[in-house]
Amino acid sequence: MKYVKELDDLFRKHEIHNYADFADSAELSERLGDKRLQVSENALLLVDLYSDPNDIGYFYIVDKKAPQEEWKLVYVHASYQLNTVRNEEGVLVIAKVHYEPVPSKPVIQKEILDKIVEENKYELSLQQQRQQSVAAGNGRFRKR
Repeated sequence: MKYVKELDDLFRKHEIHNYADFADSAELSERLGDKRLQVSENALLLVDLYSDPNDIGYFYIVDKKAPQEEWKLVYVHASYQLNTVRNEEGVLVIAKVHYEPVPSKPVIQKEILDKIVEENKYELSLQQQRQQSVAAGNGRFRKR
């Protein structure tokens, strides 16, 4: 999809200033699996995975029920992949979902970054427990 001024204005209202970077990712999102999200056939899914300086990825859904209506930001899914040793996959996905009314991007970033700090502290405490356990000779540690 090409750049749309109305969408740029909508995203700027939510302090998302890089719409032009992901405008071409827009695709119709007529078959969304989330039953809480009632969108029209005009709804667009936009993906912004690589431009956030904190490596947070975003999925946005915008909708307008009729051509004469204004676009609305109705859904945001923000996520971050944290490397971890406590999961078999080696990655923990930290995510936050917001439905309309959607807060500003700085609010969403803060929620994710706070959770990252919390998870990093927990990861460090597990590593310390593991080291103490190995040093004590029993080789066991507690998983969450």
